[in-house]
Amino acid sequence: MRRWLILCLVVIAFGLSTWRVAEGQIRPLHTRVDPEREAVTAPESEMTPRRSRDRQGTVEPETSPMTRPVPATAPSPAAVQQPPPRPVSPPPRPQTQPGVRPVEAPRQPSAPPPVRTQQVPARSPQPPPAAAPLAPSRTAIETYDASGYPNPDAFNWSGFALGGHVGTRGGGVDAVVYITKWLNLRLVTDYLSFVYRTTTRNVDFDYDYELLAGTLLLDFYPGPRRQFRLSAGLVAQQKEFEITGEPKGTVSVGGRRYTPAEAGTLSGTARYDRVAPYVGIGFGNAVRPDALVGFSFDLGVTIQDYDYTLRSSGQLANNRAAMDEFQSKNEDTLDWFRIYPVITLGLTLHF
Repeated sequence: MRRWLILCLVVIAFGLSTWRVAEGQIRPLHTRVDPEREAVTAPESEMTPRRSRDRQGTVEPETSPMTRPVPATAPSPAAVQQPPPRPVSPPPRPQTQPGVRPVEAPRQPSAPPPVRTQQVPARSPQPPPAAAPLAPSRTAIETYDASGYPNPDAFNWSGFALGGHVGTRGGGVDAVVYITKWLNLRLVTDYLSFVYRTTTRNVDFDYDYELLAGTLLLDFYPGPRRQFRLSAGLVAQQKEFEITGEPKGTVSVGGRRYTPAEAGTLSGTARYDRVAPYVGIGFGNAVRPDALVGFSFDLGVTIQDYDYTLRSSGQLANNRAAMDEFQSKNEDTLDWFRIYPVITLGLTLHF
């Protein structure tokens, strides 16, 4: 009897619980309660069956025959207008076997953050900075200028030349040194020796001439091509005439007649100035930058004076008028060499 009573109470209690679950007053024990989700429900009359998660994380619909859709209560207007954010449930963990490393799913690339552009206010254009002066570039060197004179920087030259010449002062050596393109310095040496013979009053005179000179000149080139020159300088010289007269018969002078023995030998020495000036013109530039072999021409004069005294080894020495007459005749010849013409032709080599 007691067993039947207990069985009836159990059946009644089970029936009451089933009815309350059907009316929505009691939830099944195996379902998860979500208070936020329960507060806001859909307004549809038909409710979708709730889903549950198993232990492995998979979602399966509830298949209990004892459950049925619970009628949803009308949501409040505040809840409908401002729905709370739904929490994001963690992704299900994949099932792995013991000892096997799970394979991670590739991560989806996240979108790059938006690039912020900053508005830069427009500025008034500034003038460009002044460029620094450029170093002068090397250009081709002009070989000749407009007048035809060679550019010294375009040739390999030393500015020194040696040469030789011949002329009215004999022969000698020239040395030329470049100073500027307008001016050269020239050193000239000369040597000359000759004998000149003439007869005066039946007396044969021999003029033995000897010259040893050195001339220092400045050559000025006024023309654009630097070929024509004006020359001036000083001559240091040893120049003299040794004069000897031998009577070749009777000598009649001063109103008297002298035999060769009585007349004796006439002799004298004419010595010219040790230093004499020189002026002249010429052509040729031995140290022109583009010249290797040069030709030169000079035309000038030296101005000098001399001292001369005639002597006699015979009786003519006592006749002063006769001696002055013979000396005057000798001086007529010596005067030709007081303004001595200088004409030379030369050849030079530029080193």
